Amino acid sequence: MATATQSRVVRTVCPTSPYCLGGNCPIWVTVEGGRITHIRPVERGRICARGLAWQELIYSPKRVPYPLRRVGERGGGKWERISWDEALDTIVQRLKDIRGRYGSRSVGFKVGGFFAGCGGPAARLFANLFDGCMVGGLTTDSTVGYRQAAGGPVGPGWGGLAPGGHALEDLEMNSNLIILWGANPAETAQRKFIYAMKAQERGAKLIAIDPVYTISASKADQWLPIKPGSDGALVLAMLHVIHTEELGDWQFMQHHSDGPFLVREDNRRFLRESDVLPGGRADRTLVWDRRSNGARPTDAEGLDPALLGRYVVAGIACAPAFQLLLDEASKCPPERAEEITGIPAEAIRTLAREYATTKPAAVWSCWGINRYEHSDLIERGIMALAALSGNIGIPGGGVTSEPAFVSPPVNHAAFTVPGRKLPLLDGYAMMNIGSGQPVTTLDGNSILLKALVVNGGNNFVNNQADQGRLVREVLPQIEFIVVSELLLNETARYADIVLPAASHFERETMLSATFYNDSFHYCPKVIEPVDEARGELDMFNELGRRMGWGEHFQRSEAQVIETLLETVPGINLERLKREQTIYFEGYQPGSTPEHPHVHFEDKVFGTSSGRLEFYAERLAELGEHLPVHKERPGAESSPFKLTLIGLHTRDHVGTIYTNSQWLRQQDPEPVLEIHPQDARTRGIGDGAVVYLYNELGRVKLRAKLSERPLPGVVGVAWGWEAEHFMEGSVNYLLHSRLNPAHVIIHKETGATPNTPYFDIWVEVENASGNGPFKSDQFARA
Repeated sequence: MATATQSRVVRTVCPTSPYCLGGNCPIWVTVEGGRITHIRPVERGRICARGLAWQELIYSPKRVPYPLRRVGERGGGKWERISWDEALDTIVQRLKDIRGRYGSRSVGFKVGGFFAGCGGPAARLFANLFDGCMVGGLTTDSTVGYRQAAGGPVGPGWGGLAPGGHALEDLEMNSNLIILWGANPAETAQRKFIYAMKAQERGAKLIAIDPVYTISASKADQWLPIKPGSDGALVLAMLHVIHTEELGDWQFMQHHSDGPFLVREDNRRFLRESDVLPGGRADRTLVWDRRSNGARPTDAEGLDPALLGRYVVAGIACAPAFQLLLDEASKCPPERAEEITGIPAEAIRTLAREYATTKPAAVWSCWGINRYEHSDLIERGIMALAALSGNIGIPGGGVTSEPAFVSPPVNHAAFTVPGRKLPLLDGYAMMNIGSGQPVTTLDGNSILLKALVVNGGNNFVNNQADQGRLVREVLPQIEFIVVSELLLNETARYADIVLPAASHFERETMLSATFYNDSFHYCPKVIEPVDEARGELDMFNELGRRMGWGEHFQRSEAQVIETLLETVPGINLERLKREQTIYFEGYQPGSTPEHPHVHFEDKVFGTSSGRLEFYAERLAELGEHLPVHKERPGAESSPFKLTLIGLHTRDHVGTIYTNSQWLRQQDPEPVLEIHPQDARTRGIGDGAVVYLYNELGRVKLRAKLSERPLPGVVGVAWGWEAEHFMEGSVNYLLHSRLNPAHVIIHKETGATPNTPYFDIWVEVENASGNGPFKSDQFARA
């Protein structure tokens, strides 16, 4: 056995996966004198700068070295060192006290992040035994429209990914056209973008639709720059072209979509048997059958359902849902769509023709189109477009918002209390606790949050929209906050006690398909914990024992892994240690790299009708029953005329990487990318210090003139924390509005509502001189 002074090489995986969209790259780690001195990929060339930066991050001066207790105001950065025993005793005493005064549900647990590992199940067990609540956040990472249109499973804590996502091997081998629609995998999912590159080398055409000239767009055969949030108009124009030029797959629309379902003109609901027949069934929708020239139940045999036309049934005027969709599409031909999207009409026609005729064609969509208030309409429209073009359920087709994700069948039940389901305090409800009164969650629970335990992840404070209001109004209502973290990040800075978490290099653990992988990885302990860091399993074992639940908190890391794998067929710890990486076939049964999974090949969908549903009758009263284009909120009324969007870079996708000194050499500070045309009209030069502001606040940073964003669009990269800006934080400018339609979709599908991070209107001014400045009225302390 090697001693601490000997050199050794250990195989493990990069822990970047949660925000790398396809990471968990196998790596070799060299240890010399007990320290990590080198990281290299197992697969040639398959590691990015973020992965290499772990060699430095493990020893970062920003690591939490030992337990800290706040002294002074929250966020003031003043701490005192305490022992682990004192920290753990204090936590238990404060949680018991708050439970006694407000009830157990007043204590929230936010579980997850890079370093949860085997500590995640222990944290959930602790939360279950405590009978607290789980705490979510405001998210942009939910495919609400895709989920509603096609149904399907939802990942734990996430809105789920596009049901219809194919294995990327399928795109590589079979797609002849791949449309990157709001996706930038060259920077956010480098390892997965390789599949698109290989498809392109084989002869597939790659088209990027994006308001920013991203690296992905630069690698594509064609870039179609689109105005932010106007994707719905592009969809309608493409539908119009495919219909008028008779390029559609009418069979699919007739028999596998809700296109032929008759819709009442008076209330925009589906026509049902109970509407026209005494004693008729309310769960039976009707279509117009061209064979019998009359209305018949959707499930009747031998139908030839009409997709077009208008009919009167028992005195009720109605029309097929597809006819209503085409009516809307006819209002947005390519010429009209050009005015809305900025894409030339002829380019729209060409795109529609190529998508309908270049089979198979795939849409690789990602979160770029999710970050709008009406993202559900855009996504449902894309699904209708894929259906009409005949690209659903065929090899090389589909709509992929990251390949289809199904939670692995690990034994979560072993870390819960039977029969107990903890309520979720969602991010929207949480933003309302500033009143000091109980808030009602999306699921109808009433919660008064008074204590919060966060283990791993910086998204409680830093990734929140309207961060200024969170800090000013929400955090003061929470009496006690404890955070376990690797680095002293934005969330940790607002804690009362901070515990030093061990990285996955410093403990034995397992990384599974938490986000975007179909694999399990064994991670041996590579080095001893730095300073006083502890794995979160150890933390919760100690807390559990102090609460008097010692019999539940005896497992080691290896025993947790064994327990989790008890319900996974054919996989146990012994095999995992031996093979180190195991791909789990259960995600896509029968799929192999040579014959990859094709989702919806059987044309059966997870919706109530079993069909693809682009018409949402439940949203009729909100005017979102059809996937039409809607103007972004504030487009006409906002006094601010620039659109702010979040950018991604290869150097960082989460806040941990903006704290890497190695990566900061490449990307030293947050900048505002602004088109030279917009900069010129505001007297802003390259490198000038500017104020970026709106009614929610302002942030001070340096401007970078760039032709990457369209005129009228400015961008700041994700991942920067408040301390990195000269003043404020870009998150202060982000709204936390909630689309009521998303609430309805959430109740039906479990998909988490999206936060409209890109429906943000801002203005920019030069910050040189002594002022006064226009933005002074929006400055926040």
